[in-house]
Amino acid sequence: MSNAKNFVLLGSSGSGKGTQAKLLVERFGNLHHISTGDLFRNLAAANTFVSERVAGILREGGFPPDDLAEALLINAISFRVRGGEGFVLDGFPRTKPQVGVLDRFLNFLNVKDDTFFVLIDVSRPEAFKRMMERGRSDDSEDPINSRLDLFEKEVMPVVKRYKRENRLILVNGEQNALDVHRGIISKSR
Repeated sequence: MSNAKNFVLLGSSGSGKGTQAKLLVERFGNLHHISTGDLFRNLAAANTFVSERVAGILREGGFPPDDLAEALLINAISFRVRGGEGFVLDGFPRTKPQVGVLDRFLNFLNVKDDTFFVLIDVSRPEAFKRMMERGRSDDSEDPINSRLDLFEKEVMPVVKRYKRENRLILVNGEQNALDVHRGIISKSR
């Protein structure tokens, strides 16, 4: 994975992390978009004992357990990313314990210095509006509010930690997608 940039996209549901991940993959060509939301939605559709539990958590707008998120993420990176390639993480880390897991894994891969942590900052009303408009099956009012509450409770302490450590790039996510992308690129040189 040497010489490839890696990005960790942080932001509430509806902030545009998926859109920015796709733009980064298109721009660099050697990055893999790894979304914990996609990993969990795929697992929820798998028709297994675990998938039934995950599906219920997602329906309620919750976050599945850290251990499961960590296992899926490390598995995805381990089996997808080859030498000279990097990744864009979308939706991980979401809790303080996940920060430690990610830091240890980045150290193991020797890519911590090539990894940029980006907060795509949008207001709660804007995030809510975007999620209501995108029409995904898990985007109804109560689950959306649950996810936004969880973001404020669980993810904001992660954001504050990266900010304290001077590892956070802050981008205004309420601009159009190309301006957000330009902001990420200009601040990750």
